[in-house]
Amino acid sequence: MGRSFKIANIAGFQIYINWTWILIIALMTWGLGDYYHTLFPSFTRTTDYVLAFISAILLFVTVLLHELGHSVVARSRGLPVNTITLFFFGGVSNLTREPESAGTEFYVAAAGPLVSLILSGIFYVIYAIFTSLPLEVRAVIGYLAWINLILALFNLIPAFPLDGGRIFRSILWGITKSRRRATKIAVDVSHAFGILFILAGLAEAFLAGAVLSGIYLAVLGWFLQSAASATYQQTVADTVLQGVDVHDVMDHAASPVPPNTPLEALVYRHMMEENARAIPVTAADNRLLGLVTLSDVRHVPRDKWGFEDAQQVMTPIDKLVTVTPDEDLRSAVQKLARDSYHQLPVVRNGILVGMLNRAHVMSYLHMREQLGAQRHASGPASPSDRRAS
Repeated sequence: MGRSFKIANIAGFQIYINWTWILIIALMTWGLGDYYHTLFPSFTRTTDYVLAFISAILLFVTVLLHELGHSVVARSRGLPVNTITLFFFGGVSNLTREPESAGTEFYVAAAGPLVSLILSGIFYVIYAIFTSLPLEVRAVIGYLAWINLILALFNLIPAFPLDGGRIFRSILWGITKSRRRATKIAVDVSHAFGILFILAGLAEAFLAGAVLSGIYLAVLGWFLQSAASATYQQTVADTVLQGVDVHDVMDHAASPVPPNTPLEALVYRHMMEENARAIPVTAADNRLLGLVTLSDVRHVPRDKWGFEDAQQVMTPIDKLVTVTPDEDLRSAVQKLARDSYHQLPVVRNGILVGMLNRAHVMSYLHMREQLGAQRHASGPASPSDRRAS
């Protein structure tokens, strides 16, 4: 999704906004200005757009509360959640691992729509009781009551990555006792909704003339399609890699170098001769100090390779993302994917013991998946297969 910026820390949750959030705030202000102008013709155009901007900001505050609902329940059920990101399509709570049971997924997924329903009710009660409030204030409160109801109902659509898709999968998971089978069914339904949204958006844009909302709906349909496919791939990876630790897949690290190694020698005698994308820099006691990667080298002009050493160029250990040899490979894969890392150092008690290479992990994942498929095709049926038949 591109660059995100941290804006707050709430109860230990790091809150970020993606640059696309700024775009949707601008688009919503534009659209809501016309909304207020139509419903309240007594307002000036300036008032329309001021109320529109305030409404857009407050809407995303309620979206944040929606995501905090997910995050608080997830944390209470033992699922680590560190960050919440607001972006073009709303918000997302970034769970560091998937729920291990259908019940946990149901409660975590249902918490967000429940928060939105509660907020809708609160805003409606305020709107209905405090009739003496200025019309401008009641207009915004009425909008928030309505939009939070829409947000709750929309999120209950059974399509990934919406909450309804996860609620739907959790129910199927509980029935079939198979997360992968439940995901496949839920993904097929999500694809159907994605196609429906795309067709509806195109019809709205080109037949009804509502170009902006039509394009948004079509893009949302495309997003549902992409997210559904990504969810299934993630589920397959989680299933295939279950029970596998980092030490089962890690590679031997390239030969370490001391911090005073000239960059030119590091490139030609180590990086190129060992065909390694990353060279560890270690102290005399073998403690890892940092890593010189291909990307680090590219940032140094070629004519300076003879004048700079490894310590000047390396990414220091405190800025590296590392894994341990006993760490669950599914967790390590998420770290690899987070910023598209090519490799991660495997460290135990400050000592480098290996490297986790993305290409090797993907090859291993593909091999495990193929072997699993062959087992089910030609080997004895698993208990879940016998139940299905």
